[in-house]
Amino acid sequence: MAAVIVANFVIPLVREGAGETNIDIFKTRLEIKEVKKFLGGNFSVSVQRNSGKSNISSGTVTTSIGFSNTSGGYGSATIGASNTTSYDFNYAFGYSNSLTSGPVGNNSYQLALGVGHSINSAYGVSIGVHGLTDGVTGRHTASSGRISTNGDVQKSTFFYKSRTTNDTLTTLATDGGNSINRANCMQLPLNSSFRFKGSIVAKQSGSTNTASWDVDGLIVKGANHADTTLVIGNVSVVSNAPVWGTPILSAYTDAFNGVGGLRVQIQGAAATNIQWMAILETAEVIYA
Repeated sequence: MAAVIVANFVIPLVREGAGETNIDIFKTRLEIKEVKKFLGGNFSVSVQRNSGKSNISSGTVTTSIGFSNTSGGYGSATIGASNTTSYDFNYAFGYSNSLTSGPVGNNSYQLALGVGHSINSAYGVSIGVHGLTDGVTGRHTASSGRISTNGDVQKSTFFYKSRTTNDTLTTLATDGGNSINRANCMQLPLNSSFRFKGSIVAKQSGSTNTASWDVDGLIVKGANHADTTLVIGNVSVVSNAPVWGTPILSAYTDAFNGVGGLRVQIQGAAATNIQWMAILETAEVIYA
């Protein structure tokens, strides 16, 4: 059994500019299409000016409102003008925001608020103007504009996380894994410098055992990924009553896979379940 519902509404919008004696009337079309088959379905909404370029809601349960927007994937939405989403649960609000896939296929749950953002990472967020997530999972950026390229003067927040069950030196990553790739660390673009500050906190399961450290430093990358250097990396203890290992900061490079970024390593305790979280905030410059 299948059902198709198509509804079209014409809503008048009235605009009277300064010095105008006549009223300039535009028409807006609200088009709703719903297709259901058994328990599945497809629901999309497009709202646009008849005289302008069409919005496209090509994915399932997607919404496009404004001018020349494209909403792909599942459950995505674009509002404004010239925004593009391609994957599931991508949301772009503003003008000329592009939400695409990351270097390891990390492409869902993206959010752009503002103008001209480039987001290509799962759980990536950009706010302001001309932000760049550069493929890093869970990276949040804020920018008030660019000098020449997206992200060349911005700030970011990186969320490293993991769990340990032993006292082996373990790498934290933004995707919760225990190894570094192009998409899960503080990856630097070529010819860039990041000043970072943040905190690391850990807690044992089923216990009030906890520890924390403050970290800050400066990391720089030259004209290639292998030329990545941790200029300084400070780690200072806030509290470590359980006497877990002191975190280690270092530059990690893998030129073959295009990696050059900050590695954060932690050390738990044998036969002990510990959850770790590091939040690092940056001030960033890209300048060749």
